[in-house]
Amino acid sequence: MASSRFTRHPAPTGVRIGAPLVVGALLLLAWHAVVSTHSVPLTLLPTPGSVWSRLVHDIVHGELLARTATTIWEAVLGCIVATVFALPVGYLVARVRLAEAAISPTWPPRRRSRPWRWRPCW
Repeated sequence: MASSRFTRHPAPTGVRIGAPLVVGALLLLAWHAVVSTHSVPLTLLPTPGSVWSRLVHDIVHGELLARTATTIWEAVLGCIVATVFALPVGYLVARVRLAEAAISPTWPPRRRSRPWRWRPCW
């Protein structure tokens, strides 16, 4: 039987609701502060108000769904292209010594890390 000191109790409702709201407000304030100091060009980091107005515009005019579908399609296509390229290259590196000798020196971070870091965590 587990000791009661190891039992995790849920946070009070006020904390579960209030903490994300406070963090969100702080992030918005930090975003606004960075934009208002002009330390980052508006083309790279627009104001929170302009992002909100664009979001509302896209929702009202029905453009958000089309833009979201385009983004998802590009992400899926990128994963497919990466897989089609990476699987044959990985197979060659694993099975053909000449391929391993040719490709391994071009990827130096692999040589400096421990082998257990390359295994999946699941």
